[in-house]
Amino acid sequence: MRVARGCSSTVCEVDGKIYVAGGCKEDIGSLYWIEVFDPKTQTWGTLKNPCIEYQHDIGYRCEVKSLGLDGKIYMFGSEFVVYNFEEDRWKCIGRDKYNLYHAVDPMSRINSSSCVVDNVWFILDKGTRVFKWYDFKVSLWKELNGVEGLPDLSDRGYVKMVDLGGKIAVLWQECLTNKKIKRIWCAEISLERRDRDEIWGKVEWFDIVLSLPDFCHRGYCLMVDVGGKMMVLWDASVYYSSRRKQNVIWCAEISLERRGDGDEIWWKVEWFDAVLPVHKSCRLLYADGLSATL
Repeated sequence: MRVARGCSSTVCEVDGKIYVAGGCKEDIGSLYWIEVFDPKTQTWGTLKNPCIEYQHDIGYRCEVKSLGLDGKIYMFGSEFVVYNFEEDRWKCIGRDKYNLYHAVDPMSRINSSSCVVDNVWFILDKGTRVFKWYDFKVSLWKELNGVEGLPDLSDRGYVKMVDLGGKIAVLWQECLTNKKIKRIWCAEISLERRDRDEIWGKVEWFDIVLSLPDFCHRGYCLMVDVGGKMMVLWDASVYYSSRRKQNVIWCAEISLERRGDGDEIWWKVEWFDAVLPVHKSCRLLYADGLSATL
């Protein structure tokens, strides 16, 4: 990136390119307020600035939110706008704006986690812990039918969803204080559209994909699909024998293999390690997951 950005920035993916907006000291009218990264050419560029103010969140921060969907970029700040690449302009979002904003805002009563799969937006409802998808034709959130067999996620403090090759991968944490370990679980949900206005899901498998010792005090984590493998990143505080505390970003790479008649998926942790030390006052407060084939 050409300018430094803080935790109030937002990121989304459209057609294989990564768009980053806000969170910088630049004026909201700056040319660099939105930057775009092309993984194929490994270059950064800019996008026309919508010139919207930051949305005041509940509590202590001001930020914008973004969403890449159906070849368009949705931006939520003091105004709710959408960028159409064919028309090369920003315009106000219509009747869907409040339904979309409440789902993209992690402080809202609706959103727990969300992802876009094949240009359909899915969320896990924070209150009911029901998986839902948004039907733009009728401007309503509809239940994802047929999702059965998962454990109760209502007591999980953090759940993350990501597009995994046309399926939904769900990631959550389990703390076992008596054994002094933390486990990260993953579930894979396949999707099928029926009668055009119904989408059904099926839990293909779920299992523990990573166990952490109790000296790793994880804040947030994200999962990314990279070339058919799962990349899991999380922040942790490591305490040394000298009682010195070090905050670090960890990363794990998990390969997947389908066996048998296709009804079994095996996973293998290829490696995991600390990849980035950060200042002790810095924590990963929020993370956006992207699906990318590099």
